[in-house]
Amino acid sequence: MGIIGVAKASQLQLAQPLLTLVWSVLLMNERLPITAPLTAVVVLLCIVATQRTRFKHL
Repeated sequence: MGIIGVAKASQLQLAQPLLTLVWSVLLMNERLPITAPLTAVVVLLCIVATQRTRFKHL
């Protein structure tokens, strides 16, 4: 966190559910309901939006 900053690190942690979904499918051959990846994509889009907004204000 010291290198990338607390705000960026906390937003990066929001991507963890998507990584968990990917690894569960790849490593454990799990089947996911369609809502799980869709929700993860929405979260990622929110992360991208907040990062862009943050950089425009700097």
